[in-house]
Amino acid sequence: MDGETDVYGLNVSDLQSGIVIGEFDISGTLLYVSEYPGFNGSDVSEQSGNYLALKVDVPEGANVTTELVNGKKGAVDLTADKFCVYRITDKDTQQIKFTVSKNEESKVSVYSLTGLTLNEE
Repeated sequence: MDGETDVYGLNVSDLQSGIVIGEFDISGTLLYVSEYPGFNGSDVSEQSGNYLALKVDVPEGANVTTELVNGKKGAVDLTADKFCVYRITDKDTQQIKFTVSKNEESKVSVYSLTGLTLNEE
């Protein structure tokens, strides 16, 4: 995502730098954010930490969901928004999962986060 893109009240450049998406992994640096009220506004405990923002190209006529494996929420539909922000708490156990469904067929892609650097407070 472009560094100047607004994601729930912060620019992508406030969240991350040097993000590279490989075939099976994501690397780069997640900056520490001390206040992010636009992220999960109802849960203050989720409004500080390290965040990864990803934009998804949704194929015409397809539905796309994403999930932070070993995260706090289940799958999120990206078909309309086409982007998601994930709060990363443990890069070694969490993964990003995408499911693309079209015409009763589905494809699942899972990305390791072990290549990320999580800046501390």
